[in-house]
Amino acid sequence: MQNKLLTILIIFVFFALPGRSQEITQTLRGRLVDAYTELPLPGATIVIVGSEPLKGTTANLDGEFRFENLPVGRLDIQASMMGYKPNILQNLLLSSGRELVVNIRLEEKVYVLKDVEVRPEIRKDQ
Repeated sequence: MQNKLLTILIIFVFFALPGRSQEITQTLRGRLVDAYTELPLPGATIVIVGSEPLKGTTANLDGEFRFENLPVGRLDIQASMMGYKPNILQNLLLSSGRELVVNIRLEEKVYVLKDVEVRPEIRKDQ
């Protein structure tokens, strides 16, 4: 009888403990700036690539952003803003020892257009 009770207790403890363990999380924060002027980029979008559900945020007026309670491990982030080339930081290591701080520089997206020709409309009768 005691062996059965001890076996049931061991099985209960073995299966109950993993369900109660907490997932280790950490904070990721950083700043987004223009690559050439180094001015902050407020309103830029930052997403955790491959997160389910998709986690994202926007930069504040100083170009700063923050993610809290991210599971530790390797992750990729993508920063983008209208008029700038997207920048992907891959294989970042988020460890439990301290928060991860990244600085992201976005380059302007330059569009090259064809020549524009302006011709006046000349009316000889006036």
